[in-house]
Amino acid sequence: MAAPKIKKKSASAKTPSMPRQGAIPCLVLVVIALAIVAFFFFASLKNTG
Repeated sequence: MAAPKIKKKSASAKTPSMPRQGAIPCLVLVVIALAIVAFFFFASLKNTG
């Protein structure tokens, strides 16, 4: 019973630091996704026009 408790404590201790480290990559992925969407959007406008 002690092992699961230790794992849970270590997981809860790591979770606060994970969002801080993962915040920048998430923002980068969002920007890239928006850029891809905008690219296809303008590409479709050029094709229709």
